[in-house]
Amino acid sequence: MIDEALQFAIDFCHEDLSPDETAIRGETIVKIIAVRLNEIGENDGMTAFILGGVLKKLKVDNLWKKIPGVQPWWQWGDFCKGMTGRSLGSCYAKIRIWEKSQNVGMTPQEVEKVGWSTADYILRESENRNDVDRLMQLYEEMGSRDRFIQELQKNDESKPRKERNGKRRYLRLSATETQFYEESLEMAATKAGKELHKNMSEEEALVFLIAQWREGMN
Repeated sequence: MIDEALQFAIDFCHEDLSPDETAIRGETIVKIIAVRLNEIGENDGMTAFILGGVLKKLKVDNLWKKIPGVQPWWQWGDFCKGMTGRSLGSCYAKIRIWEKSQNVGMTPQEVEKVGWSTADYILRESENRNDVDRLMQLYEEMGSRDRFIQELQKNDESKPRKERNGKRRYLRLSATETQFYEESLEMAATKAGKELHKNMSEEEALVFLIAQWREGMN
């Protein structure tokens, strides 16, 4: 539900504020949202969705560094973990969903209607407002998230193999996703440099990062 606190956060995401005012108000909002998520979990999609918008606003020009209590040595990942209790990847995912919703015109009310995880599916498949309308209608026709996702997967499998393979092979990354990719490679290369005592190319760092992820899955 979009209650008064969440509406205040939505308004904050769209307001034109001074850097100092953005930092001061942003600190309060991030704390409120983090407490809500910790109490009720990620299932409250609207709160998670709006957190993405707040983090996006605070990341512009590194305004988060102006927040009182932020340590001078903190990196963005430290801020995400310290202020929201969420990992860097989780916060970037929330920012990505918020950004895409703004680009294609999906409203907070629509996100609330279908839920955060379903909204993510819709946004991944949408290039414009017409796509959002089409997929929102499909969701209503299917009647549940599981049936909706199954229908999307079935439609994807029905496409020619070349088209399906191309979709998996070529990705258009947003500015936020590109930055997350670059920061992840940097962290992997730094860790690998300490463990393997060698400088790494971007490709080597990516392989190292994937190997670590796979090891963590076992």
